[in-house]
Amino acid sequence: MKIRYIYSACVVIETGDIKLLCDPWFTPGAYYGAWHHFPPLPEIGPIDLIGKVDAIWVSHIHPDHYDPIFLGRYLARYPSTRLFTTLGGHPSLKLAISLEGLGDRLKEISLLPVGDTLLRTFPNNAYPGWNIDSALLVTEGITSVVNMNDNPFDPGQVGAIKTASPEITVALLPYCGAGPYPHCYELDSPEQRRAAEERKKAQFLQSYNRYVEALNPHVAIPFAGQFIHKGWSGTDRDPQNSMADATEVLGGPSWDRSVVLADYGDGELDTRTLHASSTRTAPYPEEARLLSINNCKAHPYHYQRELMLTPRRLKLDSLFQSAAVRAERAIRASRDRVSLNDSLVSSHPASSSYWFCFRHGSAGFFCWDALTGDFQFTNSSQVSSLEPRCEMDIDPRLLFGLLTHLYDWNSVEAGSLYTARRVPDLYNREAYRNLHYLRV
Repeated sequence: MKIRYIYSACVVIETGDIKLLCDPWFTPGAYYGAWHHFPPLPEIGPIDLIGKVDAIWVSHIHPDHYDPIFLGRYLARYPSTRLFTTLGGHPSLKLAISLEGLGDRLKEISLLPVGDTLLRTFPNNAYPGWNIDSALLVTEGITSVVNMNDNPFDPGQVGAIKTASPEITVALLPYCGAGPYPHCYELDSPEQRRAAEERKKAQFLQSYNRYVEALNPHVAIPFAGQFIHKGWSGTDRDPQNSMADATEVLGGPSWDRSVVLADYGDGELDTRTLHASSTRTAPYPEEARLLSINNCKAHPYHYQRELMLTPRRLKLDSLFQSAAVRAERAIRASRDRVSLNDSLVSSHPASSSYWFCFRHGSAGFFCWDALTGDFQFTNSSQVSSLEPRCEMDIDPRLLFGLLTHLYDWNSVEAGSLYTARRVPDLYNREAYRNLHYLRV
């Protein structure tokens, strides 16, 4: 078996029976125009670089894993290539693939034999009710490769993988995490910001090492999460300040079994010899990264080109009120479905509050309690009475797209498309999850 690293979460796993492409992302501007490629894509197109494969596996719906534009182009070139996703995974991916007209090519798999090769998939259940991620296990004889892509650590998922393959040859593992904190948030001092950045970076490096310890592979490969952000990068609030480079795992406790494969198909690992053809041992030069940032800044965010509406035509007042009424019903229904022992509910009882306060021009704030569903319009002097709260500055066009479900909160958060201030600076998981209910 061979593993050829292409870019970010995109790898080719080749056995004697099947050549499988995983999670290709090659269309610039993922997350509504926020994420761009770094290092820059080579002159040779990705389809030519990858070549023909037998099947493509897509782990989850995030646009740096599910790239419908690239998939459409690739499948037009190679129409016999099959498309796989995880049976029992989040239904949003299957729906999105169907809406793109690719549903007839899609096969959801749990266990699929291909000659002497066996493909197994494992949905993630780290956060019950909110999971989108999944993992892939490829075995050929006594050799096995597990692809964990973006999965948060789920002991049940890891246990199922180890039961299926007690000895893992190669593990492809996450080592960093995106998201809006801390760079999108107003903090009290530069020192507090640096401390938050270091905590976040350490958290994901620790997760990488936890995976290595739990899966105990012969070789661990850090991958996924490689990008630059056009809006923040190059500033003191750069998302990359809290994201490790893959080579930083080489300085940690798992250094002796970690390999960072070179980009763009140059790095290939043979699972029989465990030899890598080309590796990377140091981060890319900062000057090259800053040059790429400048080159992508001219590209607009999606909402800037898709929603050519004036503030008056957006009618945010009535939209927000309608969305808040609908969200209150959805929150109540969700609580009815979830056991009182569920960790998301028990840590934040229904009687508590958490306010999201969206700045509305100079007039004040739309304020919505994400735990009770209450709604009010508050002027700037009164908003301080609402605690705990998160004050958000977000472009009115983007807020319109969120309220009307043109866009989704998960991608807006991953794309870091707002600024915010929390009082106090505490994270309430249930409240942030409930933002997804705030739509008409």
